[in-house]
Amino acid sequence: MRTKAYRSSLDKLTRFDRHFFDSSIRFTYIGSGELGGKAQGLAFISDVLAYKYNPQDFPEIEVNVPTMAVIATDVFDEFMRLNHLYDLAVTDMRDDQIALAFQKASLPAELVG
Repeated sequence: MRTKAYRSSLDKLTRFDRHFFDSSIRFTYIGSGELGGKAQGLAFISDVLAYKYNPQDFPEIEVNVPTMAVIATDVFDEFMRLNHLYDLAVTDMRDDQIALAFQKASLPAELVG
């Protein structure tokens, strides 16, 4: 179950715009679908660190969150569909073969553009 703070961090995200780059925006997303679990977790912890972490409380610890862009589930689903990667889920292929199939896959036009 997602907490109010968790949902609030997702509401603050900015959609990536290739025509206008703003380096002050630390976390953007590409697509119009939902964010996957890892992206949601990164958004949440980035928000917590940005607003709750006081470096003076722990001067011996340095925390850096990199600037990032993540893809939404609609773009990921299109990537998987375009490259027939869902079919791999029901095969007995080795992990290295599956990894190679992902590496050889083409990205959706929305992502490349």
